[in-house]
Amino acid sequence: MNKRIDRISPMIYCLLIVTSFVLILCIPQTRSVFKEVTAMHPFLMGFVKFSLLATVGEIFAARLEKKCWQFPRGVVAKFIVWGFFGIVIALMFKVYSGGVAFIIQSGIIDGKVGGIWSAFLTSLIMNATFGMALMISHKVTDTMINLGYVLK
Repeated sequence: MNKRIDRISPMIYCLLIVTSFVLILCIPQTRSVFKEVTAMHPFLMGFVKFSLLATVGEIFAARLEKKCWQFPRGVVAKFIVWGFFGIVIALMFKVYSGGVAFIIQSGIIDGKVGGIWSAFLTSLIMNATFGMALMISHKVTDTMINLGYVLK
């Protein structure tokens, strides 16, 4: 393939994905549909959102490292892995938000279920406990992909 096209394709992917998400979230009608679909299909949407946006992050990281636009090695495998991480994170948000709701309702911690404090506690506890396992899993899968043990 033409080298110029190879270098432009990752940039176009990033622009399309970021622009699409910005437009979807900025337009009230599409934002409400996006929220509805996410509520109805949290794991599918977790896969879609994480795989698309994390791949943008992978491309930007490659751009910073290589000083040119290119898809990183194993981008398809990384896309799939990020999607599965998105499913796991969607599941963990449900588990941790349920746990935080329980400790608030039990009076262990003061607050209102569903408020800012509840969201903060969910994020804090999830990152403090599950975050490390996720990042280790990410590093292991990324290393395996980069070394060529899975799809290239």
